[in-house]
Amino acid sequence: MYPTTIANPALKWETTEQFNVGLDMGFWNGRLSMTLDAYYKVTKDLLQNKRIASANGFTSIWVNEGKISNAGVELSVTAVPVKTKNFEWVIDGNISFNKNRILEINPTAMSEKIFLKADRQTDEYFFYGSNIGTGSIAHNPLNIFIVGQPMGLFYGLKTDGIVQEGEVGVPWSEGAAERAPGSINYVDLNHDNRISDDDRTIIGDPNPDFIYGFSTSLTWKRLTFDMKFVGSYGNDIYNVNALAEDHVYTVKQNHSRKSVNNAWTKENPNDFYPALEQSSYNDRTVISDRYVEDGSYLRISDVSLSYSFSVNKNKNKIFKGLSAGLRVGNPYVWTRYSGWDPDVSSYGSTTTKMGVDAGSYPRSRTYSIDLKFTF
Repeated sequence: MYPTTIANPALKWETTEQFNVGLDMGFWNGRLSMTLDAYYKVTKDLLQNKRIASANGFTSIWVNEGKISNAGVELSVTAVPVKTKNFEWVIDGNISFNKNRILEINPTAMSEKIFLKADRQTDEYFFYGSNIGTGSIAHNPLNIFIVGQPMGLFYGLKTDGIVQEGEVGVPWSEGAAERAPGSINYVDLNHDNRISDDDRTIIGDPNPDFIYGFSTSLTWKRLTFDMKFVGSYGNDIYNVNALAEDHVYTVKQNHSRKSVNNAWTKENPNDFYPALEQSSYNDRTVISDRYVEDGSYLRISDVSLSYSFSVNKNKNKIFKGLSAGLRVGNPYVWTRYSGWDPDVSSYGSTTTKMGVDAGSYPRSRTYSIDLKFTF
């Protein structure tokens, strides 16, 4: 094995400056309490792993890319609506808003002008993220990082359904054959009668508007029922799995039943699923808004029922407490996302591959019996 990342003697530590202001409130002898926090954070000399030409003998280098800001508000609330001798009901909730923005990019790392729209050019610096997907599927960068914009915006082509009979699809290059009926219809934003990188624009945002969670706990004597929820709203997901299932490029490939049963034909001129014919390399690798989906969700993360037994401390010298319970993890999720799981990131915390679902395993549903001893 040979190293693929070249050393950078000029590399520095990231530095962060942060300002916080908070407010804690309590009412009615603790029956209602709230915590409100606001923050503004600036990170300088941001560390990023950059792709470089393999002719150098390496494929990547760590660099200090630039500066970003994060501003947000977090609110937590705890309420006890009912509290008697034998019964207690507790509700907890939290919500977090965060907006990040790229303030600077090191021009020595990557600098050039970018066309955000066909008729407008900006002078802001930018760089692309890393290639997503594998092999011949979506093998291109999805994310783009532009000064003045949020991190990791999706950048690609816009689509307008499927080319129908009597219509002409814009070709991939000048002089190439026009796209036939049944093909995906890509939008020629700059009207040069060919589909190219110059037609790309912002097509999505993996950053959520807010994330939230809440729980409820009901206790009657020694019996306790708990239910916890988590959620996210406003983030986009790029569904590489759907791209792979849509395009025929090998007889060994799996396809979704809906993409086969609803495929475009002259007798079934639908406007979403392309014809079942071998797709071009461009169709399989290009990034487009066709596979950008709403990743918002609300998940029941945990449900449990437990009972705390009475222990006679005079007779039992071994342990002080005993409880038993049943627990179900991840029983249900509400979402419009068509993939297996909206709470997914195929590349973990890698900031150059944000919001990607490429063969990720969904969260499993778990069932457990809990037995707890207190000594």
